[in-house]
Amino acid sequence: MNIERFKAILEAYGADPDRWPEAERDDAVAFLRSERSAQAAHDAAAELDGLLAPAAISAMPSEILTARLLRAVPQPEFLADWKRVAAAAALALAIGLGGGYVSGTLVPPADEEAYYEIAFDGLDSEVQFDWEGGA
Repeated sequence: MNIERFKAILEAYGADPDRWPEAERDDAVAFLRSERSAQAAHDAAAELDGLLAPAAISAMPSEILTARLLRAVPQPEFLADWKRVAAAAALALAIGLGGGYVSGTLVPPADEEAYYEIAFDGLDSEVQFDWEGGA
C-alpha cells in the first residue's frame, strides 16, 4: 500500500474502513496505523464525512415537493391532445375502408373463377394450373 492508493480509497469510499474494498482493507488499515501521512489523510476524510453525513440523511424530498415536481413536468404534446389523435386515426380508418369498398377491392366477386383471376392476375400467362389435379 502506498499513500496515493490510500488517498484514492479515502476519496472513493470515505474514512470508514467498513466501506473500503475488502481485498485491500487489511493493507489499508495497517498502512493507516503505520504512516503519519496516512493518518492525516484519514482525519481529513473523516472531517469531510462528518460534513456530508447530515446531507445524506435529508437527501429524500418530501411528498409535497415530489408532487409539486411531478405536476410541474410538462406533458408531451401528443399525450395532451390524445382525443384529436384518436379521432384522426378513426377517420383515416373509415376513409380507407370506405374507399376500398367503393373502389370494388372489398366487394366480393360474383363467382369462384373471379377469385382465382384476381389472385393470380400477375402470374405468367404461359403457366397453366389445373386446380383439380395439379400442374
